[in-house]
Amino acid sequence: MLLTFPGVFAIDVSSRTKNPIPQIGERELRRDGALVPFALGRLQGFLFQPTGGGEEVLIIPKTRQIPGGHVAVVQATVNAVGGAADLSDALWLRHPLLNRPASAIDYEREIQKVLGSWAGAFSYVQEDPTRNMTGLRGPQVGAIHAAHAHWSISDAPATIVMPTGTGKTDTMLSILVSAGCPKLLVVVPTDTLRTQLAEKFLTLGILNAQGCTVLRPGAKYPIVCTLQHIPRTREIRRNYPRTLLFGNVCCETTLPYGTPEEVEKETLELVEELGPSGGILIGSSSEVHDMVPVENALRMYETVRKYGSYPINVGRS
Repeated sequence: MLLTFPGVFAIDVSSRTKNPIPQIGERELRRDGALVPFALGRLQGFLFQPTGGGEEVLIIPKTRQIPGGHVAVVQATVNAVGGAADLSDALWLRHPLLNRPASAIDYEREIQKVLGSWAGAFSYVQEDPTRNMTGLRGPQVGAIHAAHAHWSISDAPATIVMPTGTGKTDTMLSILVSAGCPKLLVVVPTDTLRTQLAEKFLTLGILNAQGCTVLRPGAKYPIVCTLQHIPRTREIRRNYPRTLLFGNVCCETTLPYGTPEEVEKETLELVEELGPSGGILIGSSSEVHDMVPVENALRMYETVRKYGSYPINVGRS
């Protein structure tokens, strides 16, 4: 019996600021083996025994209590067709990669594991439709070489321009892996693009597609954090109490486009909520740029000078 098992995340947590941080541990996996009926009291299912040995998988329907003694347990109903069954939408109830609490994850160590698996794993395999070969397109190969050529002589910012439809995301993935970047920030203009890119980075896109040999087997998937929730200053203070905060009066909206009263209100909130615990230097979130009216900048400074002395008391109920 050929079964397709669901993928499993090695990391599947949310950051302190409520942004998801997943890493794929295993993709969907097809395995050949035997299905042996399983029964424990009123619970009935199957025990999958892989051909050639390996970890057995217990397959059971929805249940309140997972039977003990099994390392891998999946919740599914087996509907076999032609000697095969697709369980890719099933739910892992128990798996060696599951149930690791966020507090137990050493992200720096995990990143080093990923980088170690990428060392020497990338190759410039170009696609060849005439030979049914999956790989990189010509413009992608050129862009990857251009990035490495630039970094060989400079660490200054650079721009790579690619024609529409030539695969910019897979180019970014190729540069990420071939250069062994510990961290990469990708900025996009819309929620839709953010979702699409996050999913592609999770799976490594074309690099890990079936039949593609750009990456050698064993290359780990990256850890991908998607910024879905912009952390507020008070959240950062709550989650990182020993971190010095700087700025925090918005220079994109409040300072350039707000009224002096709105600037004072936002500044007062910072003084009132974060001032008593200390560790904050209140000012513009980036800079007092040309779009900020003088009266708004002065109101911010005057408010901090008036109410920012200890003990903090802004005189509001």
